[in-house]
Amino acid sequence: SGQTVPIEYGARLTGNLNDRLRIGVLNMQTDQSDFAPKQNFTAATFQQNIGQRSSIKGLFLNRQAFQDGDVVDGDYGRNYGGELNLSTPDGTWGGQLGYIQSAKENISAKNRHIYGRFDYSSERFRTFLFVQNVGTNYFADMGFNNRIINFDPINNQIVRIGYTQIGNMLNYYIYPKNSKNVNFHWSGIENFIIINEGTGLNDWYTRFRHFISYKNTSSLRFRLNHQFIDLIYPFALINEPLPVGEYDVWEINAQYLTDQRKLFNAQFWAVYGEFYNGNKFSYIVDLNLRRQPWGSFSVGFEQNIIRLPDPYGNADLTLATARAEINFSKSLFWTTFFQYNTQRDRVNINSRLQWRFAPMSDVFLVYTDNYFAEGDLTSLDRTFVVKANYWFGL
Repeated sequence: SGQTVPIEYGARLTGNLNDRLRIGVLNMQTDQSDFAPKQNFTAATFQQNIGQRSSIKGLFLNRQAFQDGDVVDGDYGRNYGGELNLSTPDGTWGGQLGYIQSAKENISAKNRHIYGRFDYSSERFRTFLFVQNVGTNYFADMGFNNRIINFDPINNQIVRIGYTQIGNMLNYYIYPKNSKNVNFHWSGIENFIIINEGTGLNDWYTRFRHFISYKNTSSLRFRLNHQFIDLIYPFALINEPLPVGEYDVWEINAQYLTDQRKLFNAQFWAVYGEFYNGNKFSYIVDLNLRRQPWGSFSVGFEQNIIRLPDPYGNADLTLATARAEINFSKSLFWTTFFQYNTQRDRVNINSRLQWRFAPMSDVFLVYTDNYFAEGDLTSLDRTFVVKANYWFGL
């Protein structure tokens, strides 16, 4: 909603009960406001290691609303489940299987998230296969799922759509024996497929890649991407909404990273290709400077030039960033991040002062601010936060 949510309190405890069992507990409560009752959030997790590289994990999440000190009946959201991770001792073979169920008032069907993964890794080959299914009625009040919620602008309503996702990757590595400059290079292909519940294939993304890694830690990377999109609802990207229908687009990009060992290093990235019913050209420049041992500084510039046919519009979107990290001593650190975004005409600042007063124990003073880039620079959302962590060695 974009509204500021006042927090009454919060506490977290994590640690190892023994060499193979780790647990974590968190509880936080928000204050009552004009638009929402109090919300209490609880999370509990565990990880039990088995064998050399395998583990069993479990979680329980609970959101409960309170009004004037009383529980609001039916206003809750819970998730509970587990995950099994298996791996051979050398890490060549691996697998994952997980199940999470959500609980809501009067919902008992299509409320599960099931997923599994298979991995293989060797000197020459790396591959994985990933499958997950998310039901239409799966809710994550203490998390986020970026596909299940869809906006229908024609009827002005939110539509929940469950889906199945399938992903796979295959890479082949080559290590030249007599090259003076090349450390290794590899080629690969990736596929990510989304099948919507009730409507079928919604998204199929394929990426072909060839990366060259040099002995001086620089690298050159090429990608050819193809995406099929079944747009089930119109949406306004710039001017008029893009029409419902199938889009089949290609793009190519190249990326170069300079020697990462140098005190000054850089990254350059260029992308050109089709974009829905038009085209897009993007480029990124990142510059980094290390002043050892006390500082690190970086600036970045990204521009997306979008051209769509009439009446859908054109746009030139720019993102500029700057970051500074300064170590005043071995226990006092300052980090500041600046961002300017022309898409929303906003300037964002995040500045954090960290004092490490004991091993693994810190006090953070955080300042965040964002405001429009033009006009009187009135702050839209300014926040000061004090946070403390303390590590108990039991």
